[in-house]
Amino acid sequence: MTGIDRRGFLLTSIAASFAGHRVSSGWPQGYVSLAYDDGLSSQLDIAVPQLERAGFRGTFYLTWDNIKDRADEWAALASRGHQLANHTMTHPCDLRRENLETFKAREIDPMQRWLARVEGPARSRDYAYPCDVTDLGPGDPNQQARRYARLLRSAGILRARTSEGPPNALRWADDAPYRLQALALGYNTRSEADVRDYLSAARKEGRWAILVVHEIGSGKRSDGVISPTEHQQVLSDIAQMELPCGTIESAIRYARTSPASGE
Repeated sequence: MTGIDRRGFLLTSIAASFAGHRVSSGWPQGYVSLAYDDGLSSQLDIAVPQLERAGFRGTFYLTWDNIKDRADEWAALASRGHQLANHTMTHPCDLRRENLETFKAREIDPMQRWLARVEGPARSRDYAYPCDVTDLGPGDPNQQARRYARLLRSAGILRARTSEGPPNALRWADDAPYRLQALALGYNTRSEADVRDYLSAARKEGRWAILVVHEIGSGKRSDGVISPTEHQQVLSDIAQMELPCGTIESAIRYARTSPASGE
């Protein structure tokens, strides 16, 4: 994660997005997906048991360097209803000097092949940008982001997720599938109240909230660390709010079959 004020960006974006109107969407009661970045052992050891006790399933964006010693355990999650997704092989953050084909061959394609082996070739694929950056190759930020999206599309990836921005309207998810917005716990939140506000906004406006979790344990919130107790509280809040909850793939399927299918 970079050093910008993501919480300030998030709160400003939410205020602008929800000001004074309600829009119809494919998530009439709201929706929440729990996303886990980097393939960290604390997610296997703490998040997965808590999720399954609550009856929830998560989307895990995996980095090979982090999962290789426990790859079989990660692979087993697919058969238990969780979704596995691509977060590159080595988690590179500065891509401005990258050659596209080299980057794809080194960072994207090997993870895609592993995912196809453990989940099956028919599963759709998702991606999360390492360090939340889309600066692939030369040019201005829009050119870089479009280039990155084209590369991901060529690899068979249908959607890509950032770690900032308000809950997603269906129109945004349809028009900008490679810029799905999310709230990163710890990085973007000062307390559990921030998470509840984000979830409440999604429920009120019929939008899709994506909560991103990194390390679970002891450490600084500014480093993206949350405690096991806070993770459990988030799951309890989702249940108490009666928010529909599922993987990234499930959210898209839900939007397509919901009675309110568009804006």
